[in-house]
Amino acid sequence: GSTRVPHGGYVDLPFELSCSGGDENQLPLAHTCSNCIEMPEYKSKEKLEEKLMMAIFEGAEGYWIT
Repeated sequence: GSTRVPHGGYVDLPFELSCSGGDENQLPLAHTCSNCIEMPEYKSKEKLEEKLMMAIFEGAEGYWIT
């Protein structure tokens, strides 16, 4: 990971999207250090959109440590 965009921009960053299986009530899991998103297997497009948007907007405030 880095705090800056690479010299070539975002186009030079590898990106991985993988299926994590598991419970469809879970949110997608982002690994920012390796530019990877793990997505549960959602049963509908609507469920995928709901969970993805929730993850995006809930994460907009930064990291929460509990």
